[in-house]
Amino acid sequence: MTEIKVAHPWTFLRVAKYIAIAFGGLVIALILLVVTLNWWMSGGVFTVSRFDRTAWFAPQTHATEFTCYRGRMARDIKNRLLTLGMTHQDIEHLLGTPDGHFTSAEYQYILGMCSGLKIDYDVLHIYFGTDGKYASSAIIQH
Repeated sequence: MTEIKVAHPWTFLRVAKYIAIAFGGLVIALILLVVTLNWWMSGGVFTVSRFDRTAWFAPQTHATEFTCYRGRMARDIKNRLLTLGMTHQDIEHLLGTPDGHFTSAEYQYILGMCSGLKIDYDVLHIYFGTDGKYASSAIIQH
């Protein structure tokens, strides 16, 4: 005769405990994902700080070059400081000479490596109308 083995009652409780722990971990991971996506979609790093002239004009070292050294101020600049009708001179007085390539229709200011995997620079683009006055701006990852 073969003997039928019956599982110990504690075995079921042990398995249920591990299932509950795994389920709890999954729920926590999903909550963190939703919170992170919400933060990122609402502007993320670009909404952290108000414009600080000293920080904006601070010289960059090799160590800070690969950080988001200006990105934290970008949303404040776009929403509060840049106003329709500002001239090229007004923008340059506020933010300095544009970084790299610029034209009479567009200024670009490097913000640092703020988005994604930190392998591309984020840039504040400032657009001027045909009258030479500020029209709009955008934060673009290059």
